[in-house]
Amino acid sequence: MKFKYPEKFLPLVKSINSAPVQNEAGITVGWSAIVTDQAGRAIGGGTAATRDLATRIAVAESLECLEREIGFTPEEQETLKCGRYPTRCGMAAGFERKPTLMRAQVEAVERWLWSKWVDEQYFITEIPRPPLTGLAEYYAGKFERILYFEKLVHHDIAGVPQPLRFGAILAVHAGGAFPGSRVCSTSEDPWEHAAIEAWRHLKIFENLGDRADLYPFLAGRIKYFGENHSAAIAALGKAHNKNWPRPEIDTLVELRQPQYDGYSFFRAICKDYLPWHQGDHRRFVF
Repeated sequence: MKFKYPEKFLPLVKSINSAPVQNEAGITVGWSAIVTDQAGRAIGGGTAATRDLATRIAVAESLECLEREIGFTPEEQETLKCGRYPTRCGMAAGFERKPTLMRAQVEAVERWLWSKWVDEQYFITEIPRPPLTGLAEYYAGKFERILYFEKLVHHDIAGVPQPLRFGAILAVHAGGAFPGSRVCSTSEDPWEHAAIEAWRHLKIFENLGDRADLYPFLAGRIKYFGENHSAAIAALGKAHNKNWPRPEIDTLVELRQPQYDGYSFFRAICKDYLPWHQGDHRRFVF
């Protein structure tokens, strides 16, 4: 892909690298890309079926990280409610306006769903193992076993597919549990992204000593549940309430536009959402 970072970000970006993902038979099932800063720290990662798409995902994620670290003015931080929500939850960067807007909104719904599921015990159905892409198979194979959960999400959010599809996995390995999920349209596959996300959580757990960049609350949860898979299973197993409310977008901010900034940036937050950073290490919300 062809993209030039804004001048203010250039001193922080060192390299963009990519490599094929190959299964045990040596067959390339996808590509992985990573953006690093001057200290060699990963500030954006992407995994997808093609090299270009993996790179686009990695660069978009790096823009979210860079914006959050040094990009926002004090006025923009206030508009984005960074004081109340001091994480990247609901933030999305991308290279086309409409898909980026969509991604911010569905991520807001995804965060809301996890909170409702874990904190308020709204029920989500466990399903048999669904069909997986070659890339999803590769990452799912890194775990001893996986539990799959799925829910159709009805809403009244304008311009967003109706209903949305929530796919989540709980991947178990060496006594620990590692979640992954995606919210998408019913015509899309959530499992590939969910498996990749679970694998990334596993890698973070295995290298916690070198991850001083993590939010402290997130590091605590990854460590706790990385050693206590039964606690994770119990957290999801408590859910019993089937009378789900509908998600509503409470905050929606557009901050960057492709024609002026070279990329799009949105933040969306759902109404009645318990922020990601609240709670202790035993709150199974990543």
